[in-house]
Amino acid sequence: MDYSVIMDHGQDVLLSLTLIVWFMVFVYLQNKTHQYLHRPAYQKLLTGGALLSVLASLTSVIPGFPGWIDQMRGVLFALALALGTLGLLGWAQGTIDLINRLTSEATIDPLTGLYNRGKIYDLLEKMIKGRDAFTLVLADLDGLKTLNDSYGHLMGDEFLLQSAKILKDAFPGSHLGRIGGDEFLALIPSSPKKESFIATFSSIKSSIKELGLPIQSGISLGFAHFPSDGLDPYQLIKIADQRMYLDKTQIKKRAGSTDPTPARNKRKP
Repeated sequence: MDYSVIMDHGQDVLLSLTLIVWFMVFVYLQNKTHQYLHRPAYQKLLTGGALLSVLASLTSVIPGFPGWIDQMRGVLFALALALGTLGLLGWAQGTIDLINRLTSEATIDPLTGLYNRGKIYDLLEKMIKGRDAFTLVLADLDGLKTLNDSYGHLMGDEFLLQSAKILKDAFPGSHLGRIGGDEFLALIPSSPKKESFIATFSSIKSSIKELGLPIQSGISLGFAHFPSDGLDPYQLIKIADQRMYLDKTQIKKRAGSTDPTPARNKRKP
């Protein structure tokens, strides 16, 4: 091999080797993450860029290539760089999509699309630290277990979905999360008057009954105001839970039940 040729084209060789190393690194990373990123197109772009870099490098160090290929070396490098750049952009976008998807899975309840328990409690802590007045509302669906046992979980899931929509419509601009199987928590960034709450709760209850489920169903609601009812999450949830239990008891009495089921144990964030 004529080493003088290598020296003459040292810059081309260095550039091609740099491109090859970079492209192969990202091809390796893509192979490790392709099952999560789901973007096979950019792997082909990265691979194509690496192959063109190899071809351009070969024209620099090995004699005997046709003259037109040698003259096209600059074009090959440009194409390799263009393909590699597109591949890297695709890989970066795939990574961003993956981060967004994982963030969503970590904070969103998959069935209802509301915040999950961890996220809504984080928001509760932040709102308390902000020291602005707000209202916490607890909601507990009545009849979900009976519906699941008698008609299947698909109908139970539909009950949850429709209930989540009703709550979302009733508390626009609020943070809403599902904190248990049949329990929801809403954080309303204000402290509406009692009359307003009574009207809103009445509307929610009517909407739940209008779902026309084949069993006796409903929703129990309780609320607590910050800071008047409590200064920490435990106090607020305790007060809201007590008021929700009172609502549940009154519902059962109106329905003629002699054994009202108590609310769940005190909830702790």
